[in-house]
Amino acid sequence: MSGSKDKVIGDMRKIAACKPEPSDLPSLLALAASLNFLLTHANHSLYRDFVRIICRPSNFSLSYEQLPAICHYNEKSVLLHCKKYADIFLKECGRMNGLPLPLLVARLIEYKSDPVINADIPALRVLTYNDLSAMIRAYPCRNEAKEIAIIFCNYFYGNTSQVAI
Repeated sequence: MSGSKDKVIGDMRKIAACKPEPSDLPSLLALAASLNFLLTHANHSLYRDFVRIICRPSNFSLSYEQLPAICHYNEKSVLLHCKKYADIFLKECGRMNGLPLPLLVARLIEYKSDPVINADIPALRVLTYNDLSAMIRAYPCRNEAKEIAIIFCNYFYGNTSQVAI
């Protein structure tokens, strides 16, 4: 696998495991969209392996030689799957980067509402209403877009305090 794909996998892992910065919102959504794509359009083995390789911090230290024991594929298949995951993610990044903030927030609400996707991505799972509000306020866009995004957020999550949405 090329070094650039390894970097993408590393970036995906960082996005999955860490609470996102406002500028990372499209990347977090691209990760969720990638997972959703695998869940709906690919076989469930690819989906489970994506979660094992990309979304489980306990597996981040494993090499490509060690991942087959977790994924139940040979090393070459794991490398091919990782390339596929990186390609899907990069495609989704392009799509998400083209969306205005209100649509990004709508997608976030969609993925937070999906119990499977929300549970499988640690960074999405721990995102609270206050985190989302702060991300919206800090996102680099026009104030009108932020106001619409806050309206979406308030409509779906109301005055939820520190509880994870």
